[in-house]
Amino acid sequence: MSQIKRIQHIDSLRGVAVLLMVMVHAAATWNPFHSPQPTLLAYIISGLGGLAAPLFVTLFGWGVLRSDIPLRRRAFQSFFLFAMQILVNLTSPHLFQTFTPGVLSLMALLNLVLPMLSARFKSSGVQMLLFLTMLVFLIQFFLSFNFVFLLFALLSGYAFAWVGHFFIEKNKPATFKY
Repeated sequence: MSQIKRIQHIDSLRGVAVLLMVMVHAAATWNPFHSPQPTLLAYIISGLGGLAAPLFVTLFGWGVLRSDIPLRRRAFQSFFLFAMQILVNLTSPHLFQTFTPGVLSLMALLNLVLPMLSARFKSSGVQMLLFLTMLVFLIQFFLSFNFVFLLFALLSGYAFAWVGHFFIEKNKPATFKY
């Protein structure tokens, strides 16, 4: 088996995602202040912890785009992820309904959909990452119908371009001309 070259910044992002996930789960089970009212610390932990799952899914999608797994194996992996999501939901009926979508089902969808869309983005890593981020938020929107995810999808598609235009190139994006 050949040695896989590690990419330092991706490994660092994975570490951040793990720490955020541990933080949000620890905070959900332990209230150090025993206060019925949320504190500023609770809002900060909740906000940062909310980044953990999208970060995991985005990094997963990035890995899917870089892999050359055959369709049959990819379909099996997706079926397994969907089954595990249902199992998680069944073991936690007080939290989820049986077919409530979650991170695992989102990962399963990405595992099936991304390879079909990836041919266009093989050459540009930045385009691929922006597209992947937008796709993650769009899928989350369609699974939950929470319009915040739709807003994030639009922002992830345009925000980076607008920042580049306004602050780096010091011009107006073509988007504002129409």
